[in-house]
Amino acid sequence: MRLFLKLKKLKVVLRELNKECYADISQRVVDKRKELDDLQLQVMMPNVDMDVKLHLSVIWKVIRPFACKVDWNRVVWCPLYIPRHSFFSWLALLNRLPTKDRLQSWGLVSEVTCVTCSDGSESRDHLFMGCSYAHIIWKELLLACGISRSPTDWLSEFTWLIRYGKGTTLRSVLLRLSWNSFIYWIWRERNARLFCNAFKVEHDVLALIKESVRIKVLDTKFVVVNSSTAALCSSWNIG
Repeated sequence: MRLFLKLKKLKVVLRELNKECYADISQRVVDKRKELDDLQLQVMMPNVDMDVKLHLSVIWKVIRPFACKVDWNRVVWCPLYIPRHSFFSWLALLNRLPTKDRLQSWGLVSEVTCVTCSDGSESRDHLFMGCSYAHIIWKELLLACGISRSPTDWLSEFTWLIRYGKGTTLRSVLLRLSWNSFIYWIWRERNARLFCNAFKVEHDVLALIKESVRIKVLDTKFVVVNSSTAALCSSWNIG
């Protein structure tokens, strides 16, 4: 009986000892982790005082990647922008849309004929500017914005847009929104033809683009009907 009591007492002592050891080790691990975190912050932010309470905004400014400001941001992410349209416009600008030429380079497809005009290989530059289907639609949108010019290639057209699409005038707003909507609806038409065997003529896609833009700018501060904007308001059925 005495032996049993001694063993029971020993068991209790060992249990308490284990708890103390575990607690001590756990605390040391926590302390070392904090030291490591502080060291990483010191390496990443050598000019920041670690004794001062850090705000998330300070940390974010340090760890986020920095790049040169691009000149097209106000075209893609313009005021009144339509999120879906600007997103696809951004992908197109970076040439990240899965056009057939890119899919072929990955070994995923072998046939690269443009589905909207059946003339030429589908690439970003061809689909949105070289294609006769897209060329007609974009030219009509320019006319609706009161601009008479013949679209050229992708790079030249976007460079021109950056230059002449600046400002907060009604024409500038319509031009930027038209570009982003144009990219979105052309890409959508391409996918409809490729995957659903559904086709729309140029006039139908043009109407969808104009309606998307019209709804966005309707009843906004940009719509001021006067002698300089009357023609635009009439063309877009706004005001």
